[in-house]
Amino acid sequence: MTDERPGGDPVSDKPTPDISTPDERVPAEQSAGPFDVADAAPEDDALLARLRGVSAELDPVPELVTISARAAFGMRDIDAELAELVRDSATDPAAVAMRGTTDEIRIISFSTETVNFEIQVTPEGDQRSILGLVTGASGPIEVQTPSGHRTEELDDLGRFWVSELEAGLVRFKVTPESGHPVTTTWVSL
Repeated sequence: MTDERPGGDPVSDKPTPDISTPDERVPAEQSAGPFDVADAAPEDDALLARLRGVSAELDPVPELVTISARAAFGMRDIDAELAELVRDSATDPAAVAMRGTTDEIRIISFSTETVNFEIQVTPEGDQRSILGLVTGASGPIEVQTPSGHRTEELDDLGRFWVSELEAGLVRFKVTPESGHPVTTTWVSL
């Protein structure tokens, strides 16, 4: 007996056959728990190492995944308030239509209830220059990338300048007068 799914695919009510041979079947009491790596034989370690090597060669982890993972690990400062991305001219259809391309100056805004970041990004080959304005904080601003960070000083108007920044992921961190750090989300420049 078969039924039809809404999409028209037939579905059988027969159980899936067990295609293993009687010698391959493992009694339920032996397979009741997860595999414990400590129980692995030395030849299993060699096989796993070989499989890791083949996997790394044939299907390596994309560089962006590795960079993003490092960036996510760097976000472990749970005491910092997170400033959310509220505007990015690279993804704003009206701004892209007006400029015509996304290779020009980019404006990015982040915000919390007390601190706002306005970031102007200018591409310079494979590097970026940043002119920023921060309201609600004074003192140093930390410009963080997965490979490190730079500290710049906000001027009396809350402005800062960073040049020769590698294209890629970046975030910004300030400490307002309240003493509670504020960090932006990561953004790709």
